Amino acid sequence: LVMEQKIKELFKYRKLPFLLNTLKSKDKAFLKKQLVTIQKTIYNLDYYLESNWKIKDKKLAKLWEKINNSIYDAGFNSNEVEKLTTHIKKYQLHELQLRDNKLPTRLKMEYFYYYKSCDVRLMREIIYAFNPQLPQELPISDWRLYDLVTEINDDIEDVFEDQYTINGNYFLISVKEFGLDETSKTFSDFLNNLLGKSIQKFSRSK
Repeated sequence: LVMEQKIKELFKYRKLPFLLNTLKSKDKAFLKKQLVTIQKTIYNLDYYLESNWKIKDKKLAKLWEKINNSIYDAGFNSNEVEKLTTHIKKYQLHELQLRDNKLPTRLKMEYFYYYKSCDVRLMREIIYAFNPQLPQELPISDWRLYDLVTEINDDIEDVFEDQYTINGNYFLISVKEFGLDETSKTFSDFLNNLLGKSIQKFSRSK
């Protein structure tokens, strides 16, 4: 129930119900259920990575099998699944590199948070695949800035609980490395930059 509530809040915050409402009612009912299942499998992977310093290949393979199967069940073939999960694997690498003391702060913030939003982008790509008209009305790239901001917000909201897990929380790690004042300035500057980009991109948009 805790995980289902977490998923419900994630989907609402990231506007996935808004996108699901663009689908035919039959597709919407099917996909809503399937997206929850997919997100659960991804959260199970997250939980394993956050809870275990030493990662077992067999366990990782089983978790990935469940992720892949949940996407197959949504109607995608093996090539499509491979493509859809590329960015999740990329972000998983960032998490695993913590164990080699390769911290997220060595990466540019936009790059890091782009990949950290991989699960939400996966959900969007699946919804878009079910509605061929949607890309013309609302290009999927239009979500990029929104995803960066919401992902940063997630890190800051989780700053206390993430102190007790093996977690690539950029904000928290930056505070540890550079102090709170410098980190706050870095994040404020970055968010203001995103705001400027957003105003420029959407000021003339419908």
